[in-house]
Amino acid sequence: MVARNPRFGPAAAGLVFAIAVLATPRWVPAQAPPPEAPVLDGTAEGFVRAAVAANPSLAAVRHRADAARSAVGTRGVLPDPMLGFGYFIETPETRVGPQESMWMLTQRLPFFG
Repeated sequence: MVARNPRFGPAAAGLVFAIAVLATPRWVPAQAPPPEAPVLDGTAEGFVRAAVAANPSLAAVRHRADAARSAVGTRGVLPDPMLGFGYFIETPETRVGPQESMWMLTQRLPFFG
């Protein structure tokens, strides 16, 4: 019969493994500056160009304007119609006979509210 140490169980082994994984050094590549970074030439215009290029809120406004311009062409267009097919595992009995399958064509229409 083998005596087991009650202090070192599966939970402790998992903890040792997690510490070993987290303590392992990782290689992180250096980040190169983006190629579109403006060159500071010491003039006021250069500093303004750098500030405008580095401002994330101005970039967000620019992207929203581009999205609004591209959405103009899709205004007033109905959504795509959907074609569906259904197959009955147990055929329901109707007045005209049993049904085995059905086809559906749906189109969403805009409605006020």
